Amino acid sequence: MGKITVKHYLNTSVQPEIINNINHYPVYIRITINRKSTQYRSITGHKLSENDFNNYINGNNYSCDFSKYGIFDKEYFENEPIRIQKAFEFFINQCAFEQFNKRRFDFIWSWISGVFLMWTENGLINFMWGYTITSIDKEKMYSIFNKECSLVECLKNLNKYFGVDIKSQIHPIDMEVWENTELLLKHINKKNIFIDFVCNYREIIGKIKGIKNKENFIAIIKEVTEKFYEYSW
Repeated sequence: MGKITVKHYLNTSVQPEIINNINHYPVYIRITINRKSTQYRSITGHKLSENDFNNYINGNNYSCDFSKYGIFDKEYFENEPIRIQKAFEFFINQCAFEQFNKRRFDFIWSWISGVFLMWTENGLINFMWGYTITSIDKEKMYSIFNKECSLVECLKNLNKYFGVDIKSQIHPIDMEVWENTELLLKHINKKNIFIDFVCNYREIIGKIKGIKNKENFIAIIKEVTEKFYEYSW
């Protein structure tokens, strides 16, 4: 794999949005691998004036109303390029891609933008359900649960709203994995980005007390993150 570079640039070729009589253009991402490049609009949707963008690139103060962009705050915006670079490096290492064209870039980008640049809680819950449901029988058994929540949370809600306690019916191995996952999620900042977790999960898990069979759980996290394309639910 060759060098991967990821940079923000201002797309001044499109129609600007005029704010306070100043043209504001959308921020895009340029990704280059093995001298092949492509570009996508920044996930954040940010727009900047040319002057503010130049200040941002040069490490100077710049003006941007981050409140307009909700969850995509200043920290997310400024760290977007390095996170994309890490995500591409991780993805390519797992899939052993060597040649790149627009179709392959788009395929990787769909995973990165939809999973690895989103919140750890969402990605981890998705993959842990994929890890849990390994057979037709398990798929039927767990079909009643909301896959946007952890199994532990689903069981709590079932008991809370319907007075039904079926925890004893869950396989002990599945229960242990999900109790560990729930404990892990409680120790992770809600704004933690999945690629950051993927790069540091050993250190994160190592610091958490109460996780059962810690080394085995770390091995499970390693499997579901490195083989994410098999465990996506």
